[in-house]
Amino acid sequence: IDNTPPSVTMKQEAVEKGRVRLAIEAVDPTSTLNQAEVSVDAGEWRAVFPKDGIADSKAESFSYLSPELNSGEHVIAFRIYDQNDNVGMNKLVIRIP
Repeated sequence: IDNTPPSVTMKQEAVEKGRVRLAIEAVDPTSTLNQAEVSVDAGEWRAVFPKDGIADSKAESFSYLSPELNSGEHVIAFRIYDQNDNVGMNKLVIRIP
């Protein structure tokens, strides 16, 4: 029985014209990852896909480019589910000049 959520790391790579690019890594040592979503400023969760196009392994890499954001502080949250519906989450606070 797997009750362990995937681990998630997030890193800001760049900010350009009000848009933020994030590098996201998700890993689960025991189960396959299968669904990922992003939310900006507690908005609607939207599906995102790993760099290879499909979440089907125990480790996945994502590159996320946000929509254009206003100046100020924003929160980008990421969550991913494994095949047993365990949820791994992380968030990053970013600042737009």
